[in-house]
Amino acid sequence: MQIFASGYVVQNEGEAGTSAALVTRQRATGSGVILSPDGYILTNAHVVSSARKVRVRLGVQTGAPKPGKAAPFEPAGKMQEAKVVGFDRETDIAVLKIDGQKLPFLTLGDSDTLRQGQLVMAFGNP
Repeated sequence: MQIFASGYVVQNEGEAGTSAALVTRQRATGSGVILSPDGYILTNAHVVSSARKVRVRLGVQTGAPKPGKAAPFEPAGKMQEAKVVGFDRETDIAVLKIDGQKLPFLTLGDSDTLRQGQLVMAFGNP
């Protein structure tokens, strides 16, 4: 899934005693994963934290799933509006919400069952 965010940010504050500041338009893109069939999405906070508008493009299934593997997807779906439910800058995590039902979603593992030495992966860009 692709995430597109746009908003405005104060580029630099005016000098002491003035109210002048440079405000610029900011655009950001990122990726995310659907966490529930009703449209909650996990992404990075730095992508959406200052956004006034957030849109997502869901992937489109491009083939049949193979045994033990997920179906291949490409980011060619339609764009839809998303709402920022919340974010935490310290951990760089954000939760979005889109309208949807019965969406394919990622099932998270149980961190209590992890053992030292097990493989753990995290993906992000940049």
